[in-house]
Amino acid sequence: MNNIFFCTIFVFFLFCKNPVHSEKILFVGELGNGDKRILLPLKHKDNVFYTFGESWWKITNELERRGITTTFRKSSEFGFFKRDYEEQYDLYIFLDCPTYLKRRAIRKHLNKSFLILSEPKSVIPSQYSDKLHKKFAKVFTWDDGLLHKLNVIKYCYPIYKIFQGGRSFTDRKLCCMMAGNKASTYQHELYSARLKIIRFFENINSTEFDLYGPGWNKNEHPRFVGYAKNKIEVLKTYKFNFCLENTKSSEGYVSEKIFDSFEAGAIPVYLGSSNIDKYIPRDCYIDYGNVSSEKVLYDFMHSFTQEDYEKYIKSIKKYLNSDQVNQFKVDSYVKIFLREILHFLRHTDDIEKWSS
Repeated sequence: MNNIFFCTIFVFFLFCKNPVHSEKILFVGELGNGDKRILLPLKHKDNVFYTFGESWWKITNELERRGITTTFRKSSEFGFFKRDYEEQYDLYIFLDCPTYLKRRAIRKHLNKSFLILSEPKSVIPSQYSDKLHKKFAKVFTWDDGLLHKLNVIKYCYPIYKIFQGGRSFTDRKLCCMMAGNKASTYQHELYSARLKIIRFFENINSTEFDLYGPGWNKNEHPRFVGYAKNKIEVLKTYKFNFCLENTKSSEGYVSEKIFDSFEAGAIPVYLGSSNIDKYIPRDCYIDYGNVSSEKVLYDFMHSFTQEDYEKYIKSIKKYLNSDQVNQFKVDSYVKIFLREILHFLRHTDDIEKWSS
């Protein structure tokens, strides 16, 4: 009995002297919103953050099941507090790169930091630097043009949703655009192309086009009708939706815009990724890059028949039920990040389930 007692005391002493290390991960970015609110169910599932929130909810649940603590902080707050420089984490994950001044807080931790490139060059050009990427342990990107780098991992936005459809073809209005009023000096930006389309419909005094999104002014843009609180429900009332990404000439940049159209049964008029056909069949959308003028496109829209519409919808449904679309699903996104996080933290006991 005495031997058992002394052995118990000895083990307890060792544990107190060398307690079990609970691994900690710090996520920095607007995705986390500082308090995991983004990981809770959102009011509207059409919100682009819904599928991102669902993805990171699954990731953090699995990590915490393994005893790995996850902390979320807003990028706007990171780097201003003493704890940012003193508190130690086993892994830092950044949704887009912090500014140069804020990088001081993690400069000595870059070898255990992941960078997720989410915004394109037209939005955050400073984060597309070879020198910068080499400093991180891993860089995750949608950009196919960066995959030659040894520490770069490919991912696709988790933006897949099932087809819902909406109004019948004859009950739908002609077209709309959902986009914010933005500007950029980046040479391949598409904000000016969006504005060109808007100006065309304004110049012909057309009431067949509606503009939605933040930053627009009704006095300057008479076709502005407000902010769509539920994008999918609004898109269900249109035949066509202009889906111009933030930038063109980037390989692999496919955002939620075209998938929102698919879900609502609005034919996408698309311009963005230079290799879009690698991801989405050509018979699922109208290529704005092949249109000679807005007038030609306008006339094409007016000549579009119900039979034409049904052909596109058939192609869209076929694509959404194919294996090709799997790369845009939540589970694919979750597997990529869990595999790399667990491998980095040496949790390899059942890592194969996240590797298939």
